Amino acid sequence: MLSLSELQGAFAAHLRGAPAARLAELVVGGGVAAGDRLAVYRNNFSGALTGALRLAFPAVEKLVGAEFFVAAADRFARRSPPAVADLALYGADFPGFLRDQPGLGAFPYVAEVAALEWAVNEAYYATEATPLAAQDLAGIAPADYGDLVFLPHPSLRLVTSAFAIDRIWSAVKAEDDAATSRLDATGPAFVLAHREGFDVTVAAVDKATFEVTARLMAGLSLAAALAAAGPDFPAAEVLAEHLGHGRFAGVRLGGADVLPPDVREKERA
Repeated sequence: MLSLSELQGAFAAHLRGAPAARLAELVVGGGVAAGDRLAVYRNNFSGALTGALRLAFPAVEKLVGAEFFVAAADRFARRSPPAVADLALYGADFPGFLRDQPGLGAFPYVAEVAALEWAVNEAYYATEATPLAAQDLAGIAPADYGDLVFLPHPSLRLVTSAFAIDRIWSAVKAEDDAATSRLDATGPAFVLAHREGFDVTVAAVDKATFEVTARLMAGLSLAAALAAAGPDFPAAEVLAEHLGHGRFAGVRLGGADVLPPDVREKERA
């Protein structure tokens, strides 16, 4: 007789493709073979996880075709089942899995597009936060600007690739087959993804802007983030662009947080 932990382990292994021999004798009869009964759970397991991956990676599915995608998703699900119950968080390792798929050797950009799609998925489900606006900085003296440490919005994600993943993703998302077939996949691409309202915005930027943004996200002060960008970097324009699109959720100066007014009111409450 299997212990509870052994039963659970055997059932989990069967869901991922292991033989049902250890479980069959424990399944109640009733006109349906034990293997057929267990297959219902295994198929539901695979179908649910494959469905979650299809929702998170629609452009990848269109690029590789439904048959290839479902087969790859099923292999991934059996190898990497979810660690948490929320299927919206399932698929973080799928781009890396795709890099190792032999059928995609001639199409290395597919895994890179998958990485962008996962960033979009993370941005969509990220924690809500009130964006920092330009007027929130009105009380800060210009002499202190260099010491500002910006707090990124929880939805902000950065993705870079040797391929034109933003153009590929946009063409596939628009279902423009003609544009997709003519598309030059050559990169590089430097992409910011973040949620604005109920939608995720994907924006391509130049390398210098990407690197400055990455340093800001890492917690460097504005002066430190700009130090390697050179004197010709349009710092004011880039910062205005970030603030205008709500890519930051707060700012810190001298160990104190400077937050949007409504956030301060909620904290006092």
